[in-house]
Amino acid sequence: MAQLTCENVSLGYDNKTILSNLSFSVNSGDYLCIVGENGSGKSTLIKLLMRLYDVTDGTISINHADIKKFNLENYRALFTVVFQDFKLFATSIEENITLGNDVKENVVQAMKYMEIFEKFSTMKYGLNTQLSKEFDDEGVVLSGGQSQKLAVTRAFASKAKIIILDEPTASLDPESEHLLYENIYEHMKEKTVIFVSHRLTSTIMADKIIMMDSGQICECGTHEELMALQGSYYELFQIQAASYREVSK
Repeated sequence: MAQLTCENVSLGYDNKTILSNLSFSVNSGDYLCIVGENGSGKSTLIKLLMRLYDVTDGTISINHADIKKFNLENYRALFTVVFQDFKLFATSIEENITLGNDVKENVVQAMKYMEIFEKFSTMKYGLNTQLSKEFDDEGVVLSGGQSQKLAVTRAFASKAKIIILDEPTASLDPESEHLLYENIYEHMKEKTVIFVSHRLTSTIMADKIIMMDSGQICECGTHEELMALQGSYYELFQIQAASYREVSK
């Protein structure tokens, strides 16, 4: 994949506009952050990129080819997505990471990136340990943070060209969140990473930031460019930074 482009993309139904006139592009190897308050349209945009919905106006294209012209299964194989409402399954730890894909050789390193390999590998049955007690009385029940780390591990193990992380740090502590950003930047350089969040700690290293509001792109640029504008992004970043400083105290 060389370039993913949205050109004048809109989505609506029942005479209601959900997303309006979105235009941007992301190049192979770029780190794109889509940010904004809850309800601004971030997750809906991701569903359009995945073709879970189809646009009502405009075009989404890869290398100038409309994604509607691709075989749907082949198109979605370009992506690995960790949604905010991710699911874990009543099967082994390893199978929860591979999800049936041929990526077993990547599992251990991916777990190390998320700093969960040591804990999970020392369980009684190692990576064959079953999750939940639904089918196995010796299965383990993970905390919210552990579950989210395991879900994000799927992205590091994946061979997909485009990684989408939709609010992947909601259950993580600040240290784990910082580790995730560092590992994405260091170990996903050959992939296109699209990071969706209403928390702006993910944006500083991004190649491009899209700030959304009410289903529209209100600002677009790097962290430095948007801070210099002193607009919506600047205001939200300052508010969140003050909150982090207060928590640190």
